[in-house]
Amino acid sequence: MGGRQIRTESLECPNCGASIPAPDGQGVVVCRYCHSTIRLSAEGGGSAPAIVDASALPDEVRDLIRGHIAAGRTMQAISAYREQTSLPLKQSKEAVENMAREMGIELPKPSSLPCVLIPLGFLVWVGLIALMPFVAPWVARQVLGEGVSAGTVETSRALLPIIFVVVSVAVFFVALGRSRKGR
Repeated sequence: MGGRQIRTESLECPNCGASIPAPDGQGVVVCRYCHSTIRLSAEGGGSAPAIVDASALPDEVRDLIRGHIAAGRTMQAISAYREQTSLPLKQSKEAVENMAREMGIELPKPSSLPCVLIPLGFLVWVGLIALMPFVAPWVARQVLGEGVSAGTVETSRALLPIIFVVVSVAVFFVALGRSRKGR
């Protein structure tokens, strides 16, 4: 063939010695056996891969990440790990999952339920607002009695949807504030 030669190189995990699959243009891989996060370096052509795991982090950072894991704050743990190692998101997530596994903690799996509930809740909310003009006369008669004037009924038709929107938005923001405090 032509004057081109293909050079192959075997990669091994520096932690357990297992064969590491060739990375897809990434400088970081995770060993499928010992779950070590390994940074591959192209400097000098044949430099050995460097392991980047929790033991390489400063104690205070490792304790911070473990605290986030223990408190169920997975995203904060991943962010802190990523900040310290400059690893991509996927590898940082895998490293935090490994730390949690070592701690004996199973991280919660992401749920798609809120993605379904939000549009459904919005549709119910819009439906209730659309029904308010029809419900308002009944509410006015229940609250004020049967001798309600037509003007009062019309005022309740206009005001009840507005009151409903204001109260539901206020409840939403209160609930949002409480959920952010718990993080």
